[in-house]
Amino acid sequence: MSEINLTGERKLLFQAQSEKLAKKFSSRRISFYPCYDKDEAQKKVLQLVREFKFENSETKVGFADSVTLHQLDIFNQIKKIGGINIINPLARNEDGKYVIFGKQPSGKMNLPRDEYYALMEKLWQSMRESLLTDIFVIGANAITMKGQIVSTDGTGNRVGGMIFGPRKVIIVVGRNKICRDVDEAIKRNRDIAAPLNYYRHNIKHHNRFDNPCMKLGYCVDCNSPRRGCLKTVIIDGEMEGFKDRTHLILVNENLGF
Repeated sequence: MSEINLTGERKLLFQAQSEKLAKKFSSRRISFYPCYDKDEAQKKVLQLVREFKFENSETKVGFADSVTLHQLDIFNQIKKIGGINIINPLARNEDGKYVIFGKQPSGKMNLPRDEYYALMEKLWQSMRESLLTDIFVIGANAITMKGQIVSTDGTGNRVGGMIFGPRKVIIVVGRNKICRDVDEAIKRNRDIAAPLNYYRHNIKHHNRFDNPCMKLGYCVDCNSPRRGCLKTVIIDGEMEGFKDRTHLILVNENLGF
C-alpha cells in the first residue's frame, strides 16, 4: 500500500465530517450538499441554478469574487445556461484588470483621475445590482463543525449578499475551510485567507496591498486603510420563512484559501 496517496484517508474523514455537518446545517435550515471532487461540485452548482431559474422570464445571476469559483470554472459554465442575465461586477480581463475598465495597456493603469473614479462608480453600482439578483453564487472563507458559515470582506459586497437581497444563495467551499468553531474560523480568515488574498491581488491584479500580516505571517488587527478583513459575517442559519434560501456545497478538495 502506498504511504504517499492519502485519497482513502481523506475520503473517510470527509464522510465523517459531512455526516455531522449535514445534521447541523439541516437543523439551521441551510441545505447542505457534500461533493467528492470538483467535477461533482460543478455539476451540483449548475443543477441548482437550472432548478432555481425562472421558466418564463429572465433570471438574474450575481457573483462576488471567488478563487473557488474560478477553480470550478463556474463563471464560464453558467454562461452556457439559457435565460440567464449574469451580473459579475468583478469580472476581469486576462491581464487582471476589471472588464468594466475596457481595453487598457499592459501593466498598471494610468487613467486620468476623473475618468478612473467615474469607472469605479460604475463598478460600485454593478456591485449593488448584484445584491438584488435572483441567484447569488459565491464562495465562503470558513464553515464550522457546529454548522455556521463565517466570511470576511473588505467592502462587504459578498457577505452583504449572503445575508440579505438575493432570492437564492449558492455557496461553495473546499474541505480546507472546515474549522472547529467561530473563533478558529475568524482566526483562519485573518491569518491565512486575508494575506493570501492581498498577495493574489498584488500579483495578478496590479494592486498595492502592504498590510502588516503580509510581512509577519499573522493578523495584528491593524487599522491599515487597505485592510480587507473589515466586515465579518457569521451565518447561524435561516429563519423558517427562508429555509430554502441558502445552499452550501462542500467539496472534498482544497479550494481557494
